[in-house]
Amino acid sequence: LQMITGDQMLTAAHAAAQLRLITKPPLLLAALPPTEGAVGGGAAGTALRWESFGGGGSDGGEEVTEPFESSGAAMRRLAERYALCCDGAGFEALQRLGLLASALPHVSVLARMAPDQKELALSELKRAGITTLMCGDGTNDVGALKRS
Repeated sequence: LQMITGDQMLTAAHAAAQLRLITKPPLLLAALPPTEGAVGGGAAGTALRWESFGGGGSDGGEEVTEPFESSGAAMRRLAERYALCCDGAGFEALQRLGLLASALPHVSVLARMAPDQKELALSELKRAGITTLMCGDGTNDVGALKRS
C-alpha cells in the first residue's frame, strides 16, 4: 500500500505511520549534490542515497544512511527492512535516471509531489500491474484521479 501526497515528507510519514500504512522505520531517497554521494544509475550529476529524516534515526537513535542501488532486487531487499519514502526531488531524479518502473513498487510514501508527478506515479504503478486508487480534494488532483 502506498501513499502519494503533496504534503511535506514529515507530515506524510507521520500520517502514514499513524494509519499503519508504514510499520518499518522510514528512509528518504535524498538527491544530493554529486560530490556528496555515489552516482545512482550512472547519470552524470545525479547522486542519490537513502537516509533517515526528522532529527536522526526513526527510532530516536542514530541517523541511518544506505547507499542507493538502482536494481529492483536491491530496492526490494531494502524495503524489507525500511519504509522507503521519496519526495518530488527524489522522484524527479528517479525519472531522469529511468528508474521509476523499478523503484516505485518498493516506495511506501511519495510526498511533496506535483500534480503531474502524482499522475505519472499512478501510470507507472498501473503499468507494473499494481491496482491503484486515488482520492483528492482539489483541482490539482484531477489528472491523478483520472489516471487511477
